Amino acid sequence: ITRARRRTQDLIGRISMIGFQDHKQRTRSFRKGDLERVLQIYRQNFDGGMEKMIEGYSSLFDDIFYIIEGPSKQVIGYCVCYMRLDLQGLRAHRVASIYSIAVDPAFQGQGLGNALLEDCIQDLRKNNVQRIRLYADVNNKPAVNLYLKHGFKITGTKENICGQGKTCNVMDLNLK
Repeated sequence: ITRARRRTQDLIGRISMIGFQDHKQRTRSFRKGDLERVLQIYRQNFDGGMEKMIEGYSSLFDDIFYIIEGPSKQVIGYCVCYMRLDLQGLRAHRVASIYSIAVDPAFQGQGLGNALLEDCIQDLRKNNVQRIRLYADVNNKPAVNLYLKHGFKITGTKENICGQGKTCNVMDLNLK
C-alpha cells in the first residue's frame, strides 16, 4: 500500500468518526503528553520501528487510542486503533483495526491487557463499528488466546505484517 493511499484511508477513517462518543470505563483517551511513555512501552514489548505510525495514529485517532493508568496516574498500557471504511454494495461500514496493544512489563499479568481490550471493544460496539481486525504473531500464544477469549476468530494468516519473517494470524471480531 502506498503512503498516499494510506494517508487517504486514514483521513476518510477519521472523518467517519464524526460524532464518536466516549464509552470508556477503565481507560481514557490518549493525550499528547502520553506519547513518550507509550513509545517506551511499545519498545519494551516489540522490536520497534513503527513509532512514526503510532505517533500519526495518536493525532488522527486519539478517540480510539486507549490509555490505562497505574495508581500514581502514570501510563502503564495502551491500545491504539485506526478506522477504515469497508464498502459493501452501496453501504459503508466502519471497521476498526487494533494496531498495537501493550502493557508495561512491570504490570503484566494483572489483567490490564484484558481491561484495555474490553474497553476498546465496548467503545467501538457502542459507536456502531461493524468489525474489529487485528494481526497477532502466531507464536504469541498469550495474545492469541486473549483475543480468542474475547470472540475474535482467526480468518487467515499474513506474512511480514507483524515484523520481517514473522507469520501473523489475521483475527476478526464482528460487532454486528
